[in-house]
Amino acid sequence: MKKFLCAMLACVLCSSAAIGISGCGCSDDNTLEPGYVVEETEPDLVDGDFGFFIINSDELMVTKYTGTDTDIVIPESYNNYTVTTIGSGVFSGSDITSVEMPDTITTINDYAFYSCRQLTSVTLSQ
Repeated sequence: MKKFLCAMLACVLCSSAAIGISGCGCSDDNTLEPGYVVEETEPDLVDGDFGFFIINSDELMVTKYTGTDTDIVIPESYNNYTVTTIGSGVFSGSDITSVEMPDTITTINDYAFYSCRQLTSVTLSQ
């Protein structure tokens, strides 16, 4: 009986340690504003080579680039929305060589230009 209790206790301790090490998946980021988090999906609006996600009543996020041009000019606005964000991985792995961004861009999400090996020029504002 004593061996059984020791084995059970060891299993419980190992399980607790494994859960503690792996975490609960919770975020420790307490800096987020109340509300919801915007995650880019398939574009809500499409204009030529760009797809946009509507962030709120005033702002758009570039979520897709389907064009073949290597010199990119990100628009300042579209359909009475201001383009403020470049989404995650939008240009990732593309052959773009230059990007021109308007002053309205305030956020560039992770991996937006990941593995753009030909990219040699980025203009942040005019």
